Amino acid sequence: MREWLAKLIYPDIFDKFDFKDESNKKLQKIRSDLQHEMRKNEKIIELIGWVTKRGHILLNITISRTGEPLVIYRSDLKSFDIYVEGIYGQKYLTLMTHISEEDKAIKIEDIQCSEENANKGYGSIAMEELFKYVHRFRYNRVYGRISSTDWDHVDRLEHFYNKFQLEVTLNHVSHTGKIVWRRDN
Repeated sequence: MREWLAKLIYPDIFDKFDFKDESNKKLQKIRSDLQHEMRKNEKIIELIGWVTKRGHILLNITISRTGEPLVIYRSDLKSFDIYVEGIYGQKYLTLMTHISEEDKAIKIEDIQCSEENANKGYGSIAMEELFKYVHRFRYNRVYGRISSTDWDHVDRLEHFYNKFQLEVTLNHVSHTGKIVWRRDN
């Protein structure tokens, strides 16, 4: 009855808009969005299962700058290699370390990341997890070196390490460098 009356009073509005189709499109969009989120959540659960079944330790689940869910985990209790992966199995970054309990120090051995995944925040996510561990277990030093093979992007590395308060010392002759962070007691 209302629709008939509305068509009688405002016939040109109903000619321009079909409200039922409009609301159906909105509902279909909402349904599609919910199904997409559900699939992402299922993939996250699947990846968590994969991580834990292999004896790895889940550190965090976070969102990348582009909105993609990421799973961050470490290999096992004896080492602190950190892996940053997407929910569809993409390995974005590996932060390899060596822990010295007697010195209460962690050496950054290598950061493996493809050029296409550089500058997307994956390294920062891994370093944030590393420093959570450093602060929680009161490590006194994080250190490492910059190799000559990294010299083509040394400016980017210097900026990256400075962001985490690591002191960067570069040798422009040998194209190497050192990085160090010390706990202020």
